[in-house]
Amino acid sequence: MEISSRLIQEITYDAATQTLDVKLRLKGRRRYFNVPPAVVKNLLTAPSPGWYYTQHIHHAFARTDDEPPPRFSLFRLRLRRHPAASGVLKAETPRHQGTMLPAWLQKLSKSLKMNK
Repeated sequence: MEISSRLIQEITYDAATQTLDVKLRLKGRRRYFNVPPAVVKNLLTAPSPGWYYTQHIHHAFARTDDEPPPRFSLFRLRLRRHPAASGVLKAETPRHQGTMLPAWLQKLSKSLKMNK
C-alpha cells in the first residue's frame, strides 16, 4: 500500500503472521515481526507516517533487512597496474597534491621544509 511520506514509499502488512514490510525511499526494504494491528493502523492514520515509524516501529520490533545498507569508506581506493608485474592491480590510497591542501597547510609545509 502506498503511503504519503518522504521516508516510506510503501508498506505491506500480513495480519495472520503480524509481519510488516516497509519499503523506505532511500534505504531499501525492512521486515518487522510481531507488529500488532493497532500499530499499523496508527502508522496509516498518523499525520506524519515517517515520524511515527521512526518513533514507534524502527527500534521497537525485531527486523530483517532485505537489502544491506551501503558501506562507505573514508578512503577511496585507486587501482593501478603495478609496474613490476604486468596485469597485477594494486590498491593505493590517494595522495594529496600540493594544490589540494588548504592554503594555511601549504604555507606550514613550505616553512617546515625550509627549516630542515
